[in-house]
Amino acid sequence: MVSAVTPPGMPSKEELLQMGTDLGMPLSEEEVEIVLALLPGLINSYEEISLQHAASTSSPVRAQTGMPPIENPHHAWTWKCSIPPTSKGVLDGIKVAVKDNIAVAGLPMRAGSNITDGWLAESDATVVTSLLENGAEIVGKSQCEDLCISGGSITSQPFPVHNPVRRNYSAGGSSSGSAVLVATGEVDLALGADQGGSIRIPASLCGVIGLKATFGAIPYTGVLGLEPSIDHVGPIARDIETIHQSLQALVTFQESDPRQRPFVNEIQGLKKVLSETQLTPLAHLRVALISEGFELTREGEAEFPGSSASAELVMMQAQKLISLGATVDLISIPEHRFAEHVYLPILLEGGALSLTSLKSTLFGQGYSATGNVESEIVRGLSSNGSAASPLTKLIAIMGNIFFKETHGDFYRLANILRKQISDAYNKVFENYDVLLCPTTAFIKIVALPISLVILRFPYLRERSMAYRSEQCLQPNTLTR
Repeated sequence: MVSAVTPPGMPSKEELLQMGTDLGMPLSEEEVEIVLALLPGLINSYEEISLQHAASTSSPVRAQTGMPPIENPHHAWTWKCSIPPTSKGVLDGIKVAVKDNIAVAGLPMRAGSNITDGWLAESDATVVTSLLENGAEIVGKSQCEDLCISGGSITSQPFPVHNPVRRNYSAGGSSSGSAVLVATGEVDLALGADQGGSIRIPASLCGVIGLKATFGAIPYTGVLGLEPSIDHVGPIARDIETIHQSLQALVTFQESDPRQRPFVNEIQGLKKVLSETQLTPLAHLRVALISEGFELTREGEAEFPGSSASAELVMMQAQKLISLGATVDLISIPEHRFAEHVYLPILLEGGALSLTSLKSTLFGQGYSATGNVESEIVRGLSSNGSAASPLTKLIAIMGNIFFKETHGDFYRLANILRKQISDAYNKVFENYDVLLCPTTAFIKIVALPISLVILRFPYLRERSMAYRSEQCLQPNTLTR
């Protein structure tokens, strides 16, 4: 059933006065009367749009299909199904799980949260259409963190996702279920989404390959966003060949996605390269190790147990590249150090405005995608926000407070500094093909909570102290 779009009602005089006061623009009695006189004409336009929407909207792409998983030992599935491919292609025979923040028509979508009961997506996300058109079979939805806001598998409702190697320990997040299902061999390929490590962290902790594709390369339409300038979607697989195949299907241009519009030519060029490129030996590959990515402590902090061993392992693997014909150098990118700080206002304020008002996600960008993924989340948070995880509440509340107090100045300044970071990386890429540093070297292993009933801020504080992956992940999140 296609969801209705209800136009706004006539506000009362008291509501007008209160809104004016809240916005710092109090209305006089005369101004209130003028507004009340104009409102019927304004509301009429909303009513006309609602009528046109109802008349022009077609039936959903497919009826509800599938069922909840019967066996789910790692809590990695949210729904099982079998949606066959619509044509043959590079992904023939590939079974795919789709992260539960990505719309698949006819499947319930909860984005790891209890703020809604789960609504049926009306249409497929562009990436889902691309998979089906290239021979893949969709076999279900994978669990993710509450509204995708966590780098550990600790907030998904109703249970945390377990690591496939060591039960009761973190699988990483927020694309936790996707990484687990690939690692256990239940699927060949999974889709994840990433705004700060949500593909890369779980792939690292589960021992698989996760690619946060270049910003704008893969369309984000039909995927729950958090902050448009850092929204990425990408594949998770056990081998690089499957990643390469998936990119041939996923890299495409979708005009309705404002994230892609500046990169039309680049996307077309990348798609051509992917179709022509064959996996080759590493001879002549130029690799740079980023020294700042291996700094294990900040001033006054103790080193996390195991971080030295993790960093040394990455160094050892890098040396193996030399035996395969690559050139490996140790270099410095000073801008790398402050990327995690630049990232925070963008995530915090942009994410808060998306979660609570859609200001960051939809407005001012000509957003015209079908479906109502973002609207459902804002509606759910406003009506049932108490069910959100503590981390989701932290982003929504503190981001709005900081934005209101600073009038967006730090969001603006962070984006100016972001350009400096991106320029520094692009300069290095003039001489190197690959930049390398650890993904999750800075992790203290902590057992999962039994359920969210015992998930409280002391536990979250321990997790936030344990994750220092921002040191390596966020430069890559910010750069273009």
